Amino acid sequence: MSTPGFAELGRRVAGLNVPTLVVQEGGYYLEGLEANAVSFFEGLLMRE
Repeated sequence: MSTPGFAELGRRVAGLNVPTLVVQEGGYYLEGLEANAVSFFEGLLMRE
């Protein structure tokens, strides 16, 4: 998944309008982890 894709995923989760808990697990692409996490949470918080 691309970094913009993580933002879209965050927006879609936010669009569900339900309480949400985010839990990360292992197996990440470390070189892109920070950018992807930021993108997801910006989408989740609608801050793009």
